[in-house]
Amino acid sequence: MKLFFIAAFLVISGNSYANNDEDPCKNPRNRMEFAACDKYKYKKEDARLNDVYSKLMSFSKSYFNIGSSKTGQQTGDNVANKLREAQRTWIKYRDANCNYQYHTYYPGSHASKAAQKCKLMMTKTRADELQKQYDFWSTR
Repeated sequence: MKLFFIAAFLVISGNSYANNDEDPCKNPRNRMEFAACDKYKYKKEDARLNDVYSKLMSFSKSYFNIGSSKTGQQTGDNVANKLREAQRTWIKYRDANCNYQYHTYYPGSHASKAAQKCKLMMTKTRADELQKQYDFWSTR
């Protein structure tokens, strides 16, 4: 009988924990849950960055190819290559900057949190920046 109650408790508590896995930011209560929330937010911002980057790449190729035949502007492939180069350089900068943030706290307990927050904020800022560029060019 004890075994039944223990198994039932584990199933119930496991189910409630699984529901919290969907959005770990809903009610974080300890350091591990706050860290899970930060990772969750970062993944969402990274997905948003990848989405807007893809839209801007695709748009750049088509938009600037249209303009190049009429006005002698850059070709779409050339503009897209410059965007790709800028994004790769930005990723290196983000990683180096957040590595620096990590080492300013290392070996303290806040080192990983500082690096995660850094990646979150820089990724959000970059996604916003690319979204503004996309919004600007797509309304021309």
